[in-house]
Amino acid sequence: RRPKINVDESRNVEVKHKDGQVTPSSLFVSILFDSDPTDYKLCAILRDCTKICELEHKKDSFMATVNHELRTPLNGVIGLSESLRMTEPNPGRKKHLDIINNCAVRLLALVNEIMDIAALKAKKMQLNFGMVNVNEICEQVCGEMMEAVDKRGRKIKKDKVDLGFLPDPACPEVEGDRE
Repeated sequence: RRPKINVDESRNVEVKHKDGQVTPSSLFVSILFDSDPTDYKLCAILRDCTKICELEHKKDSFMATVNHELRTPLNGVIGLSESLRMTEPNPGRKKHLDIINNCAVRLLALVNEIMDIAALKAKKMQLNFGMVNVNEICEQVCGEMMEAVDKRGRKIKKDKVDLGFLPDPACPEVEGDRE
């Protein structure tokens, strides 16, 4: 009869060699049971994770660089386009500045989503838990949708779009991600 294998999870450990060098490793331990429950053996597998750690470090460095190199100029474009828009008397130019600003804001949102996905995959995403007002979120979403309809007024007949939200005063706050 074959022994039953109970598998535990692996653990990240550091192995210190005789020369003092430390190697990041993964330790995997299983207990092997035979037909007699008092008779068991331990099976341990130790794997050198140096290359994995180096790749992980390179990936983190790349993501930090991409994060900085994309967000910094986009924030500059957003800030300057908003500043110029406020002082621009020409309606045509003001409209062009709106387009520049909206495109930069959408691109920044996309960059943020990509960074969030990368953080989720790396299990490094931090959620900002707290009490969230559902009515406020719904009002904000409806406002953003109506703003999108207003901006596309030529393509969408605004008189055919009726988007509204009636807040429920009895709706309690819920715990969620504030972001």
